Formats: sequence, structure tokens, C-alpha cells
Amino acid sequence: MLALAALASPLFLYLIVRTAVVGLSPPMAATFPPADYAPFVGELIPAFADPRVPIPAQPLSMARRAALTAPLAEDPFFLFGRQAATEGKLDRAIRLMEESRRRRPNFIPTRLLLMAYYSQTQRYSEAVAEMEYALRSSETVRGLVLPELVKALRTPDGRAALADVLARPPEWREEFIRTAEGQPVSPEEARDLLERVRAKRPNADLSLERGLYLQALVKAGRPREARSVWLASYAEAERARHQQLFDGAFAGSAAPQPFGWSLRDSEAGRAEIVRSGRASYLEVTYFGGRSVVVAEQMLTLAPGGYRLSFDAKSEGGITSGELAWSVACAADGPEIGRIRIVGVQAAYRRYQGELNVPAGGCPSQSLRLVADPGDVAAAFTAQIDNMQMVRR
Repeated sequence: MLALAALASPLFLYLIVRTAVVGLSPPMAATFPPADYAPFVGELIPAFADPRVPIPAQPLSMARRAALTAPLAEDPFFLFGRQAATEGKLDRAIRLMEESRRRRPNFIPTRLLLMAYYSQTQRYSEAVAEMEYALRSSETVRGLVLPELVKALRTPDGRAALADVLARPPEWREEFIRTAEGQPVSPEEARDLLERVRAKRPNADLSLERGLYLQALVKAGRPREARSVWLASYAEAERARHQQLFDGAFAGSAAPQPFGWSLRDSEAGRAEIVRSGRASYLEVTYFGGRSVVVAEQMLTLAPGGYRLSFDAKSEGGITSGELAWSVACAADGPEIGRIRIVGVQAAYRRYQGELNVPAGGCPSQSLRLVADPGDVAAAFTAQIDNMQMVRR
């Protein structure tokens, strides 16, 4: 499997070994040999964990003596396994490194070298098992391995191996998906992974894998397709309710980004969904000083005219500054609609405004709640509810 072979590359293992252990340099080790070889062989291990570093004859001789004087030690087997791999004797290298693992199962370099040897001999399930152990055991290793592991998505064999692991699922599953979302992954690769995991666990919660697929579609400039894929997971009545706008009642329903509400909290202002008894609403608190987006959602409206409406109230009113809903073509495209919340009172009142989505160049839109400062510094709090987007 090319993906696992890439993970086991010398440079990559060297980076991991550098973070996992602190070693001595081989010249120093060879210059000051102690009388008791067994402890010293253990100190040599970090220096030779990097598979690119050749093992001189003297440390190997020390390891052979240590194996006789300390027959339960694991370190000689580590060096013997390294040397066998250098000589191209992978079957022997695996047997020796397995013995080293048996004697010291929590030593990460042993696990990673075994992962490399297993993958080179096409023992992929065993290679994945070693990889899983390393990921579970070390946050540092996860930070290095996961970005490389995302590269396995580029090949069918890699996706098959990942699906086997993700279907279990491992404790680092969400961390892996979040890492993949930040890297180039094609929609086809993400969909294939989703289908492979679904085939192995038909009734499992695949929201993370589906979210990766949706993100890949959006990044590929196919936001409407992404929304259709997402809405297909809902019953027909629920699907129709979220067709234009998601969770306009601010009930706090979950949705994968970027289709759900993204609520901000900054020194200038914040927005949060508040539940009071059976009611819920969006509450905005603005402190002033600068313009700030406090709530945002991606839309995928087809070309044409729409009406956006909502209820708003404010106990103290808005005496300075402005609160408004803005709709613009994403990303950073022209604004195509703005509804200002003016004359807001202590009781809810209805606001509405028109917008028109152009026929070209606007496949997705950004709906944003924007708070702007006024001539006089003044804070305010407002509540918004019952938001709807309907086609005219």
C-alpha cells in the first residue's frame, strides 16, 4: 500500500523519532563505552531509531554481549532488527522487532519501524494496527502522523485501509476528519471514503465522514450539490423546511458547516441561541467600537427573487449604531440585500426585505448579522426569532 509506505518513509520516521525520544550521537556512543554494555545499549537506541543512520560494528558487538549478559533486555533486539532491515532481510527484521515490542510494548519507535516493515512486506492490517497504537499513545505523534495519513485518501488502497480503521471507530477519528478538512481532498475521494465506511457500518453515525464530503464539494465550487447531499439525509417535510434557510426558529439544531449557524463571540459583540422554556431565539449583545459579524450561515439560493423576514425586539432599543442582516455572494462578492433593524421596540415586530440572486457568479451566498458602531458609543441587546426565506 503506497499510503502506508509513505507514512513509513525514513524522513517521516525521523521526525517522529526526534519528537518521541532524546538521543545521543553515534560518535559519542562509540567513544565512551562503559564496562556494563546492557544499560549503554539502551542509551544508544535513540541514536539509531532513524532508519537512515547506519549502525557501526562496535554498537552491534555491544548489543551481542548485552544479549548474553541481560537476556531479558529488549534493546539488543531493536538494534538487531534495525540491522536486518538495513541488510534487506525484512522477515528477520520483523521477527526481531516483534520480540523487542513484546519486551517493551510502549516504545513508539519500535511500533513505527514495525509499521514500516509490515507495509513493505504487504502485511497491511498489521501495519495499520501499529499505526493505531502510535496514534493512541502520543499526541505529538498524532500531530505529525494525521496530516500524512490524509494523503492516504489519494489512492483507492489508502481509502480502503482508512475505511477499515474509521469504521471501528478509533478515538482519533474526529481529529483525523478535522485535519482532512484543512487539506486538499477532492469530492470524489471524500465520497469514496464515506461509502466505504458506510459499507462496513451501515447503521453507524457517519456525520463526520459526510461532513468531510460536504466540505470538499463546497471547496470544489459545488455548494448547491453539497446542500442537496446534506438535505437528502432528512425526511421530506424536514428537507423542505431547510431548503432555503436552516433553523430559522433558532432551535439550536445541528448542521454540518458551513450550512449551520456560525455564532461569534468577540470583544465587540456576540450572538448566542437562548432557550427559555419551550421558546428559543437568537440573542445579540453589541458592545460597540467596531463593525462585527455576530452570526453567519451559507445559503445556496438559485437565481431569482427572495423575501427574507424575521421578528426582532430590544428591551432598551438601539440608540446608536446599527444591526442588520446582510446577504452577499460568497466569497467576498457583492451585497445583494440588506435589512436594517430600525425602530426596534420591547415587543417583537416583523421585519422583511427583498433580495435578488443574479443568474451568474453567485452559486452560494453568505447571510450575516452585522453590528456597526454609531456616532456615540452605545451598547445594546436584541433578540431575533422566526426567520424565513421564501421565493417571490
